[in-house]
Amino acid sequence: MDLTNDNYYEKLFEGESTTWLVEETSLVWALHRTFEGNLCIKPTTGSTLVLNAKTGQACLKLFVPTTFVSAERMISLAKWKAAEEVATLIRALPSEERPTSIFTAHKCIVDPLSVHMLDFPDISIAYSRAYFPFRAIMKITKIHEDVVRSYDPRLNVYNVYDDWLKTTSPHSAFLRLLLLLRSILVDYDQVKAILCSTNAETLPNHIWPSMSQSAWIEVEARLKEIVINRWQANNPQQLSPTESQLGSIILGTLHPHPEIQTNVDWRARAIEATELSSNANNISLSQSEVSGTVTYVIPENLIKKFICIADVHSQVGGILYGYSPTSSVREVRCIVIPPQCGCSSTVSFARLQSHSLLREMGLLGWIHTQTNHSTHVSPHTLVSYAKLAEENGFNNLNIITNMLTITCSIVSGGCLLLAHSPTLPGVEWGLTQAKSCSATCGLPCEEFSPSFYTEKKLVVESSFMGFYLVPDQIPWNFNFMPDKFNLALDYTLTNQNPKDFYHETHRPMHFSQSNGDEPSSTNTTCTTTSASTTFSTTSGNEEASAEDLSEDLFS
Repeated sequence: MDLTNDNYYEKLFEGESTTWLVEETSLVWALHRTFEGNLCIKPTTGSTLVLNAKTGQACLKLFVPTTFVSAERMISLAKWKAAEEVATLIRALPSEERPTSIFTAHKCIVDPLSVHMLDFPDISIAYSRAYFPFRAIMKITKIHEDVVRSYDPRLNVYNVYDDWLKTTSPHSAFLRLLLLLRSILVDYDQVKAILCSTNAETLPNHIWPSMSQSAWIEVEARLKEIVINRWQANNPQQLSPTESQLGSIILGTLHPHPEIQTNVDWRARAIEATELSSNANNISLSQSEVSGTVTYVIPENLIKKFICIADVHSQVGGILYGYSPTSSVREVRCIVIPPQCGCSSTVSFARLQSHSLLREMGLLGWIHTQTNHSTHVSPHTLVSYAKLAEENGFNNLNIITNMLTITCSIVSGGCLLLAHSPTLPGVEWGLTQAKSCSATCGLPCEEFSPSFYTEKKLVVESSFMGFYLVPDQIPWNFNFMPDKFNLALDYTLTNQNPKDFYHETHRPMHFSQSNGDEPSSTNTTCTTTSASTTFSTTSGNEEASAEDLSEDLFS
């Protein structure tokens, strides 16, 4: 399970399984410059956070500076200490309350956890490439005061969902928490002003103001504006993020900074992608019952090349063009790979362009990869298709419902092809969800029905070949450059095979030389608390909380 895949966020709340999310970077350090000009790390009171995403129970193990006295490698000790406390907490729980899986914010704590968890082989341990905002919990006054005023190690337990579960599902409560915390990381002063403007009272045993469901919806809309404004400030060439991008930013699977986006372990992912050539030699078709009399035929060389240029973590898509030699046969002859930027659940295309080789062909549909194995159509696929049709002015619903969608699921050792077309209710549902799915953080799943699509017969043929059209002068893959991607990109098409997902032309920043900025000689500020507000405030220029730098320290 990888939390960079938006689909897996829903699985945190399914069945009887329990997942813990561990944030070890809540440990607070103070950095100050010595007389000789060197940076010196001084530990202060901090904590390790363990969150049960299904119940909202947050356990903070508080540390005091004496924990790190005489330690030469304090950062390494902090990782092992955090892992030790997580294992101690599990041992103190009865077996039925223990987690089935643990996700950490950083890979560096996986090994210490594995060592301390040898007594629990049934608990899976992994790290998520998703950028968790949980360190923002330290900015909440009630929690912050407990941390800075602690003079001995202890365990504090909070319910970060308050009473939300009375009126909403655990999944929705988790998304609301992520939105609040991510907005706090962007501008917690503005978030504080938004919450104070509601004039809602914060109960003694609550963390957030007590508001009705309708009031929370209004607050969430204003918080999304904060996230969007910051995203636009870092992506000036794109007017606003798409619905899927907004949901991925809030969830932490797509970051507004391209430096953060490409700072993940892309080398390991590139090595995984090299195995796709073997997957291309084992193509299978879905055995589901099909409807209609039309058979779609696609050349084998197009499918194999499409699999080879894909990625196992992000979706890749293309547009299908071809002929109709008879009323019951549709032959795909060309796949256009437009400029695109995708995530684990969706992919966004720049607006389609024409080419002389397409004048005698018709638009047959589109094809995309899928990062998880499924024999059914996902809601994301239907919404992505509806957005594609709307953005390119396909207004005739009869034509839209006759277009083909090929989903290429990359499975272990092979690929599974699923062909379908949306029904009229499915198109209408997809268009509605495309406009409102930001309210569910890009996870459209409500009221989805199998009646929204029909299976189609697909044949992979090797007796004839097809060709590709790709952007000329610009790359087709903008996953490593999301700040340069927008729907109105001006480009022309040329006849050539597409380059691989991790080709050097798609990631120029990995080859550019960058000079690091010199550390500022001014000491950063230590965080102080104000009991009259929900969030902590900052003042002075004397000592520094390295909370904002802790991510780099633990990377």
